[in-house]
Amino acid sequence: MSGILEYTTIFLFITLIFAKLLINVKHGKFIACICSSCVTFIPLGQLSTAQYILSIHPTFSFTSCAMIFMLLLRQFTGKYFISSREMKYFVRWNVVLGIVLYLSSFALLPFDMYFYGFFFSSWFVFFCIVNILCAIANLHTLFYVLLGCVLCFIAQCGYSRNYFDYLIDPLLFFSCVFILVKNNIILIRKSNNVSRKELVG
Repeated sequence: MSGILEYTTIFLFITLIFAKLLINVKHGKFIACICSSCVTFIPLGQLSTAQYILSIHPTFSFTSCAMIFMLLLRQFTGKYFISSREMKYFVRWNVVLGIVLYLSSFALLPFDMYFYGFFFSSWFVFFCIVNILCAIANLHTLFYVLLGCVLCFIAQCGYSRNYFDYLIDPLLFFSCVFILVKNNIILIRKSNNVSRKELVG
């Protein structure tokens, strides 16, 4: 099963792109899936598109796969599968996790968090507790995503043998940083506009 996670993530991502491009085309959803299958798996020269992407970004987390899948379902059905409240927690969680993980990996913290992902450790217990707290706090989507990370790690569905590679990857981290910065800029602009109106009034 090794590598199935990465190929699934790439397939879903390319399908999402085609679905957006073919949004006004009759049977666009079906055509998007067919085009995505061809582009993802059929070799262009010596390698397929998926293999080209994996040569640049060798691993994708289950979290990335789950989020792209939810975005694709939203594109196909028009329904949201994660609430704005859960999305806020999700973005902040990944930003904090990514900062701690990558800083520790570059020896900028007194411990190497990534190293402990290769075997059962207190970090694994910590994330299990976080998962339980998500269920208690009615963050059901996040609960299932984190549970999926654990199950994929146990089943070794990806190329990596490290638990943290199933939780987060660079693409997901920088995407969440972008979303967080963008949302804060919007909030600052709104608060500034309100303040100006109050001064004018």
